[in-house]
Parts: sequence; structure tokens; C-alpha cells
Amino acid sequence: MKTATIEILEEGEIVLGSPTNGQYMVREFDDGVEMGGHFFKTKLEAWKYLTIYEEDNPERACRIYDYAEKYVKKYPELDEVPSIFDGEDAIFTR
Repeated sequence: MKTATIEILEEGEIVLGSPTNGQYMVREFDDGVEMGGHFFKTKLEAWKYLTIYEEDNPERACRIYDYAEKYVKKYPELDEVPSIFDGEDAIFTR
């Protein structure tokens, strides 16, 4: 299950040896394992990204949230949904 948190960074805080591109850091988790993250300048931008990430279904997110399509285009990793035809967890075979 995908989950995410928003952390508010201190002014000028250094993350992984570099200054950040925003005060709000979204940390992404998949089944409790940290998978990555993004930085945002506003809490609203971070919240919008988090809602789509946790939905884990970009098509459904675009039907629910009026901002989702814009975010899925801006952050293509949000559209990385495993195919039901591929991988060891495939539901169908080709």
C-alpha cells in the first residue's frame, strides 16, 4: 500500500548534502519502505501530490481530483501503474 508524509523543513535546511527546491518534503512509502520523495514550495502543492500518490490509480485520481491530470503530466512517476499483464503479479497473460 502506498502512503506518504509531508515534512516541513527549516529555512535553508540541507537534505542529502544539497539545498532543497522547497520547504515541504513529501516522503513516499510502499508497504512501509521509503521509495523516494519530492520537494514543494507550498503545502497545497505537496498535499495535491500526496493525494494522487496515495490513490495509486492515476485514472481514478483524475476522475476524483480536478488537479490530478496536471500533476500526472508534471510528475510522470505518478502514472507508473503496473500492468495487469506484466510481471510476476500479473492477473492475465498475453
